[in-house]
Amino acid sequence: MQEKRKIERTCIACREKRPKNELERYVLSAGGKVIRDPEKDLPGRGAYLCGNEDCLKAAIKRNPFSRAFRGRADISALRAENG
Repeated sequence: MQEKRKIERTCIACREKRPKNELERYVLSAGGKVIRDPEKDLPGRGAYLCGNEDCLKAAIKRNPFSRAFRGRADISALRAENG
């Protein structure tokens, strides 16, 4: 029998690969704002972050979302939520 593959994604802040279910998914809303996708089912391209606070702070500071979403990321909502 074939062994089931684990789907991995890379955290955009620390660049560490982890199983998809261990990461938080972020997508662009219709207005172009980056929002968290807790159910991991919103349509569109997703960007993944580790669940730890350091990666979220690094992502807000360096804004790797603009690269992940091809230059269209507005992270003002994330900055307001997480300071």
